[in-house]
Amino acid sequence: MQTINYQVKDFKNQNIHESSMLISDETLINLFEAINLNAENQKNQFETIIQPKLVLLQKQLQNKTCLFAVKLSFADIYTYSAIKLFKSKFSEQYNHFAETFDNFLQIFEQIPKVQEVLSQEISKLTKIEAKIKNRGLKLSKIH
Repeated sequence: MQTINYQVKDFKNQNIHESSMLISDETLINLFEAINLNAENQKNQFETIIQPKLVLLQKQLQNKTCLFAVKLSFADIYTYSAIKLFKSKFSEQYNHFAETFDNFLQIFEQIPKVQEVLSQEISKLTKIEAKIKNRGLKLSKIH
């Protein structure tokens, strides 16, 4: 397993290409929009808008632990969010990108501070899920 140094810095002070963050940000927005579309429109949106952006992200992440050198950036956080949403809602299409994106997700989730935050969020969601079940309601799982 590869170990990386990480440091979250103020985005304004980083020497980062804004295009990468924009690609991740736009991809995240496009994925959210596509979730609520009917199957035909969803397929069209994926093929014409989302997939080209994912291909760019895949090329940028090829053999990298983060988008820029070895420092974690806000672009990586946006990218993580976009990839997680993509994986959970478009699992069939995700398989084409899985090798690159799974590696990125695994490395990102192993950063101690990220692990801590994810653990806290899972704990909160578990408590909410228990309350919902206690009220006799059903809950759809979102991964």
